[in-house]
Amino acid sequence: MYALKPSYGLVPNLGYVDHVGGGTTRTDINVFGPMARAAGDLDLLLSVLAGPSPEDAIAWRVELPEPRVASLAGLRVATWFHDDACPVDAEYHRLLRGAADTLADAGARVVDAHPPVDFERMINLYVRLIAAAVSPSMPDDVGEQISGSHLAWLRADERRAAVRRTWAEWFRAYDVMLLPAWSTPPFVHDQVGNMLDHVVMVNGEERNHFEISHWLMIVNLTDQPALAVPIGRTAAGLPVGMQIVAPYLQDRRAIRVAELAAEVLGAYEVPPGFE
Repeated sequence: MYALKPSYGLVPNLGYVDHVGGGTTRTDINVFGPMARAAGDLDLLLSVLAGPSPEDAIAWRVELPEPRVASLAGLRVATWFHDDACPVDAEYHRLLRGAADTLADAGARVVDAHPPVDFERMINLYVRLIAAAVSPSMPDDVGEQISGSHLAWLRADERRAAVRRTWAEWFRAYDVMLLPAWSTPPFVHDQVGNMLDHVVMVNGEERNHFEISHWLMIVNLTDQPALAVPIGRTAAGLPVGMQIVAPYLQDRRAIRVAELAAEVLGAYEVPPGFE
């Protein structure tokens, strides 16, 4: 499947009900986005979903920039497939590297590079902000404890704005960035406990489900669009994908690059038994 996490605010998130009486205010970090079997369908779906909230529609309009990407030839692509703060499964890493090499063979200018940011610090900042974002869904005493003060949230939001500026400046030199979609291939599903209780092995070390999702969190923190694309299967036949990340509000660029990537990486495959 192809899935787009749009730029924050592009699709109204009113109606997200995470607690009794919720859904009437905008949520922080959380976004709604489309999923499809073909990358090109995401553009059609986004054109339906994107727009102002009902109370803003009287004056606001959404006009996303065109992708201006004609082919993979000359496309400036950065890859960030490893960080000590969030190790990636070795087999999955080889598939990510292979996908990047395939894009390079098709003419893309692929280099290993990332903004001058600290991965672990971004995660710590994300945790501070997401704790406040999810606190209304908690019992009041728990929510007050994890959310912190309004001043603390405002300081964290200022740090987030600084990180966003760093990414925006860095993206002047690149068209898109490729990131892991997760730290591991798919794993056995169960519903016991919470994200911290679930443990999987990554290169022989235990990691909980919260830790292996850090590659998603750094993009959620910066409000940028990220598009998940399939890149193949492991030796065990498990499907894996990667994120194509574009600058803020360049959602159509991410979609167009995903369309072009599908021509050389392969498109969505219907799972066995679901034809």
